[in-house]
Amino acid sequence: MSDEIDVRITPSLHPINVRELDGYDEETATILSSTEGAFGHAYQQLGKVYDAGEAVRSDPTLTEAAATLKTADYADKVLADVARRFDAAAANLSVVIAGIEKELTAPVESKASNSLSAEIRSYVAALPEGERMSFVRRAITDGDTRTATAILGAPSYLSGINGEMQAILTRMFHEHHEPLKAKRLKAAKAGLDLIGERSGLVFGALENAVGAPPAKVAKFRAAAAKTAKAFAPEI
Repeated sequence: MSDEIDVRITPSLHPINVRELDGYDEETATILSSTEGAFGHAYQQLGKVYDAGEAVRSDPTLTEAAATLKTADYADKVLADVARRFDAAAANLSVVIAGIEKELTAPVESKASNSLSAEIRSYVAALPEGERMSFVRRAITDGDTRTATAILGAPSYLSGINGEMQAILTRMFHEHHEPLKAKRLKAAKAGLDLIGERSGLVFGALENAVGAPPAKVAKFRAAAAKTAKAFAPEI
């Protein structure tokens, strides 16, 4: 993807913004490739609309209205194309996010024997309520999978914790033991947020490239349609 800067276009739409997302690196680049591609394509096509506008405005055979309409027609095609690219990139990220979320919330399998697991759960259930979550969290961060899975791999009430607490701890367990998945999820969410925040800027950028607000373009189109109708042959 080119790093060239076009001063006519808002830097907020430059593809370099994707590479500056928190979590972007060589391990997450493939997940964000379609997002970077969508921004790169939008940036490139906006430049072409500006080029087209400059070309038609320098054509002495065209009036201001005719030049504006030619540029606006081209801009409409670019908008449809760019919107499809952003929609596809957003859909791709949504699939990635859903898949990783499912993996990070999946039940864990106990790594201890049945008898030992039962003893561990009994021990945790006997702890003061305020200490149970801290105990499990410490087992996760210390890498004590035998203890953590004994608690998380069974119904929550056996350890004296509620379902919501177990869900939080299960996710923490997966993220601790599979940091790459957690990093990819973070990057995918950041990419989806960027699309949501920035893709709408294309409308204003295209208006600037056309050189006329939508109301003025609509007025020119109405006039052109009226002229075309007047010269249409009768059937």
